Amino acid sequence: DTSRRMNQELEYRVQERTEKLEMANARLRELSDTDELTGLKNRRFLDKVASEEWVRSRRHQHSMAFLMVDIDFFKRVNDTYGHQDGDVCLKAVARKLTEGLRSPTDMVVRYGGEEFCVLLPVTDVIGARTVAERMRELVEKMDIMASAGTLRLTVSIGVYAAIPSAERTIEYMIKCADLALYDAKHSGRNRVAVYREKDMNKVTKLPSNNNNNTTKPS
Repeated sequence: DTSRRMNQELEYRVQERTEKLEMANARLRELSDTDELTGLKNRRFLDKVASEEWVRSRRHQHSMAFLMVDIDFFKRVNDTYGHQDGDVCLKAVARKLTEGLRSPTDMVVRYGGEEFCVLLPVTDVIGARTVAERMRELVEKMDIMASAGTLRLTVSIGVYAAIPSAERTIEYMIKCADLALYDAKHSGRNRVAVYREKDMNKVTKLPSNNNNNTTKPS
């Protein structure tokens, strides 16, 4: 009996430690997938989820969409008010972009710096543009309470939606949305631009998204 009791206690302790270790590992995975400042998922997590969605959308022949979002004149905010207020602005914009989503399957991630990427599963260009316009308006109407006082910001958004194919890889689709973002910036900012298939040849002119030094108007 004593031996059985000791074995049971040992098994219980092993199970308890295993569960705690699994919880700790899950927490570490969560932290590695999350942007510390905004609380949004990060680019690494997007890569994983977008790959899964791309396969699913291609199999079922569903359109999926990417939005590339950039805060207008954000460098001016940092230069004028400091990085602390800049961080306040980034968190506020992240909240408004999240508010503009339609469903739990939609996702906003912090892509880098003042740039965000939105993944919209099972979404055509009309639906994607509707979401983008809602996000743009939410940010435009927002008052941001910072140490320097009340600040106002706008965002420019590039939209691309299509059914995935051998040619329309994830990298290609994000580049298309990024090119549309260039158009939104060059057209005056605080607007949404949609990438059209007829402009497909322009995609090759874009730098790789793996290069974080890609320059676009602020």
